[in-house]
Amino acid sequence: TNTSFVDGTVILSGGRLSSAANLHLNRAFTWSGGSLLGSGALITDGTSTLSTITTKFVNMDWTNNGIVDWNDGDLQVLGSTVLLTNAGSGIFNAASAGNELQLNDGSFNNQGAYNADASHTIRQVSIGATSFDNDGTVTIASAQTLTVEVPGTDTGLWTGAGSLIFDTYIRDLDSGASVNLATGSFTVAGGTVNFNAGSSLIIGNLASV
Repeated sequence: TNTSFVDGTVILSGGRLSSAANLHLNRAFTWSGGSLLGSGALITDGTSTLSTITTKFVNMDWTNNGIVDWNDGDLQVLGSTVLLTNAGSGIFNAASAGNELQLNDGSFNNQGAYNADASHTIRQVSIGATSFDNDGTVTIASAQTLTVEVPGTDTGLWTGAGSLIFDTYIRDLDSGASVNLATGSFTVAGGTVNFNAGSSLIIGNLASV
């Protein structure tokens, strides 16, 4: 697949940003409305800012190598092969209070830093195969709650001073994975959480299981 490199700021306020080739954005990406669509992949190296209450639709693979500031509106990943990847160098700041990261057949793989700076829900909204897999670090800020209602397999860290809730689906914590909420709380509200060989659980408050 060919790759087009863009060195200027890209603004998406409505309609569709579509590409059959890979689209590599080296600088700022401002997204206030509309959708990403295409058989190519979006790659972002700069700061991507998601604002306004409008739902943003991701219907193409997106790899973030830079910073994503998700400040408002639901974010929906849709399509059976669509994957949103927060790469090892990526920082994904989820500051969209009360909104949802919706996985509609699409999936999310965190390899970098996912910061739950505001209370929100990661939710499966389809009957197809989907997942939120944490192979990096998810940090929940103090007095905030992250609710995860989607299956997944983890080798990374869930940490912070806030509250983590796993609900509804199966989550496998494989070797290297850890839930370390020494100053936070951990709740299994439904589904099954498997702490497999080589994983660990360190908590200050086990709210309920």
